[in-house]
Amino acid sequence: MAQFRPTPAKSHYSYNLRDVSKVFQGISKSNAKAITKEDDMTKLWLHECLRVFQDRLISLDDRNQFQTMLSGILETNFRKKWESVVKFEPLLFGSFVPLCYPGGDETKKAYVDVYCELTKRDKVKSTCEASLEDFNMTYVGKKMNLVLFADAVEHCVKIHRIITTEFGHALLIGVGGSGRKSLTELSSFIASCDSFMIEITSAYNMVAWRDDMKKLFMDCGVD
Repeated sequence: MAQFRPTPAKSHYSYNLRDVSKVFQGISKSNAKAITKEDDMTKLWLHECLRVFQDRLISLDDRNQFQTMLSGILETNFRKKWESVVKFEPLLFGSFVPLCYPGGDETKKAYVDVYCELTKRDKVKSTCEASLEDFNMTYVGKKMNLVLFADAVEHCVKIHRIITTEFGHALLIGVGGSGRKSLTELSSFIASCDSFMIEITSAYNMVAWRDDMKKLFMDCGVD
């Protein structure tokens, strides 16, 4: 709160205790299968702080400054250096990539739901690509031809985490054509969720808006 004050360009830089509770909500997504050592728990805490606070920062300077602050807390309170704890950059945790946690057994289907550090980046990418292929086969009418480079996969992991978190929500900001809609569609598909989007036409009016809202509320609240 002291370091990142709200300004007209950064009006969303406001923080309260609810943000701290979200860090612990994220930590509670994992379990003993994924967290086997002290460093695993430290990395999980670091990751949730990055997701809750750093992802809200809009400039590279602010993001680097936050990571420096986090490194300082790590050294002061955990007596550890960032480089000795975080071996894979960027630090990512997820629950949709099989066999990413220590001792993952391919014969047991329950492994998919384990929220753990995604150290096998090739496997993360191949899982996203396989899901994209399944999506295109399922929804032929809205087929997506995406190139899942490292940044796209990283965003996919982050969006999936938000969707699968209770009361999770996000506003994705970026220039047109940067892939916000496509990656959200893919992440929703991976999370086994339906996506809903308003289609704006020249004839779109308040009546159509209310009809869309009725459909959305019926899907979410009733069906």
